Amino acid sequence: CGDDKPTENTPPPTTVGPNGGTVTGIGGASVVIPAGALSAETAITVTTCSDESSLPSSLGIFDFLGAVDFGPDGQEFAVPVTITIPCPTPMTPGSQFPLLYFDDAEDLWVQSLSVATVSGDGQSYSGQVSHFTVWTGGDIGPDGLFDDFVSDLGDGSNGQGALDLYMIYFIQNIAEVGDIGIHGGQCHEVVGINFDVAYQIDGVPGSFYEPMGDVSGDNVFLISYKLDRVTITTSTWFDLGVGIFFKCVPVLEVAASPSRIDVEETSTVTATLTCNSVPMPGRQITFEAAGGLGTLSPTTATTAGNGQAQTTFTAGSDEGREAILTHYTACEGRSTQNTEIASASIDIGDLGSSTLNLTFHHSGDGVSWVFDDAITINFDLNIEENTITGSGTGSQNLSVVMVGSEVCDIASQYSSSFEVAIVGSVVGDYLDFQVFAASLPVGFTVHCDTDPPIPDVTVSVYSNLLASIMGQNIFLHVLNQSGATDSGSGSEGFGEDIPINYTYSVTLN
Repeated sequence: CGDDKPTENTPPPTTVGPNGGTVTGIGGASVVIPAGALSAETAITVTTCSDESSLPSSLGIFDFLGAVDFGPDGQEFAVPVTITIPCPTPMTPGSQFPLLYFDDAEDLWVQSLSVATVSGDGQSYSGQVSHFTVWTGGDIGPDGLFDDFVSDLGDGSNGQGALDLYMIYFIQNIAEVGDIGIHGGQCHEVVGINFDVAYQIDGVPGSFYEPMGDVSGDNVFLISYKLDRVTITTSTWFDLGVGIFFKCVPVLEVAASPSRIDVEETSTVTATLTCNSVPMPGRQITFEAAGGLGTLSPTTATTAGNGQAQTTFTAGSDEGREAILTHYTACEGRSTQNTEIASASIDIGDLGSSTLNLTFHHSGDGVSWVFDDAITINFDLNIEENTITGSGTGSQNLSVVMVGSEVCDIASQYSSSFEVAIVGSVVGDYLDFQVFAASLPVGFTVHCDTDPPIPDVTVSVYSNLLASIMGQNIFLHVLNQSGATDSGSGSEGFGEDIPINYTYSVTLN
């Protein structure tokens, strides 16, 4: 529509002269030209606009109710003609709302004083107009976008007061800075509103202007609306304009399930597109396997009613991490259009064995022995539906030295291999998990040369203490790729004055 009329929506021109006539278009669009409206024979065209993207400018806060481009553009009539615009979806029969037309010179939508009425079958609406351009309906109440302003003007002596009342009405009922919603299939956030009035009162011209919001930053675009001149007397009239500044703010997310597969296996990739948590259906998403470790089918998909679009990734014969990129073009067709990108990772092949190194140290005043335990744990991870499980075995290298005693010493010390379990989850590109041991079998025997002699004492309390510290204090956060590491340290007293100190490091091999 507009300057680029699609030929498939434009039947051949029909010549109409001073006697009048009817010209029909695609889908029920038409114009009835009464006798006397034209002074000469004129070639009339009726182009049905297929959707909002075919309009010369977005409707912004208005929903697309169908539109027709009547030509020749700018043609004026001596008496009003009746236009009929087909509805893209059925409307309530008999409902009324103003007609809007596009002003090419000012690049804005103008709310005319003409009222449209929906047909009895709800499939179209009609109204009278006095010139040709792109016409559509503005269904925001029976008085349209500029409801109450005309009645608040009164005799025009308090134009600023009328504007103040209208601004309150507008913010409460139509749009407010910060509003986010889907209009014309796009996710718009209102970042600014300008109210602009030009007037003449008793022959004296003037104007007032009221901006709201912050319209700085990238990708901000303006959609302007104007009310046809309101004439109170021949010397008193008003023009009211509203400019609404928008940004496109959709949220694109993507996830792969499962996120770990073997070579030549498949994973389902799901992209979700929302606007302020509301699904955005009917939008095209493009998928890309950036690492080249497999293929996607399809590479483009349209979001369903839940805002989701899916594709299938099939891994090749190489192991590694594949990055799946999803693209969505927001504000498509505008100079401010931008591409939203989201990514998900798929790990291909076995992560292999991993190693956790852990040391415990216990010493200080009041402690009878210096205790060091160096532990190495080897384990395997399994990832399914972002849940981490695994198992492994550990070994220890125990060192205990007796201090502060002249008659007692360490007679023996022992540690043995043990088993561990791993539990956690995949969080973004990271693995968050813990390693649990049923016990750490560490202990030692103290021998004292006393008179009379006393039996050797076995100290085994550390087994449960160390297992508790390990299971309750060590939380591993590792990038999900081979060679990634995490480390940390801390201390745990369990109510004692002198804590057990620990350090740890983990490596995904």
